[in-house]
Amino acid sequence: STSTSTSTTFAELSPKQREMAANSMPKDARSLALTLATEATSCKSPGAMLKALDDLAEALRARLKPHDKKAERLLARAHKKTIEDSLATCVDPAAALLLAVPLAFSNAKNRAVAINGRGVAAAVRYLSEDARALSEDDASFLKTFHADVAASLAGPPGPAGA
Repeated sequence: STSTSTSTTFAELSPKQREMAANSMPKDARSLALTLATEATSCKSPGAMLKALDDLAEALRARLKPHDKKAERLLARAHKKTIEDSLATCVDPAAALLLAVPLAFSNAKNRAVAINGRGVAAAVRYLSEDARALSEDDASFLKTFHADVAASLAGPPGPAGA
């Protein structure tokens, strides 16, 4: 897709090249362009990246086209299908958990999400506490599965007092 190739290409720019690109902007937008480049390449917070994009657009007096809800739904469905296909063939419990939690979230909220290992516990807690997201049995299973995977990744407990 175009966005994938664009972000991949952008990520391949060196910090010096990103700075040069930002410096090609009007003076009042340079720092905002650099902030956007930093947020986009770090991929730490989609919200921060979108805010940086909005701030830059405002500084440039550009109007961003609103997102297409129909396209968003289609992308969410495609993302969900990809996760389902991967989960169907997954044999590693930790990898299955990293697939199952975003899938459960997608089913509950009709939103495509990416959740890394550090976010799994919070997502499981969120899904378990929202009575509309999961049935009680599903929430209990997901919490237990998460606890089992976390325990297996932590390894056997050490000797008492160690």
